[in-house]
Amino acid sequence: MDIDTEAEARLGQALVAFGQGSGAVNLRSDAAARFRTKFLGPFRTFLERDPKRFHDLFPHVLDVFRTLGTLSASYATAEGASCIECSHFDRAFQKVQEHEEKSAGGRTDFC
Repeated sequence: MDIDTEAEARLGQALVAFGQGSGAVNLRSDAAARFRTKFLGPFRTFLERDPKRFHDLFPHVLDVFRTLGTLSASYATAEGASCIECSHFDRAFQKVQEHEEKSAGGRTDFC
């Protein structure tokens, strides 16, 4: 499988994990587009640079995306929103990234 196809496939898996975390709270299409924009490049770069490390860390990465989905949904519902908007996703990503940097020393370029 070429790098671009694998990066897209792995991004799809990450989006599924995000959805598992967010449960019944819908993700707006512009927030899904932001998700793709934010993570496709880093996935591709990491796969090119160190494919073995990417595959070794991917189970952890999926857990982080589930957490990101849960936190995004929490921010949305706390505001009474019926779907996750870009602002909820951005806030959740910032919080998860801060936590990952403190607890794990930033295992990847994106979490």
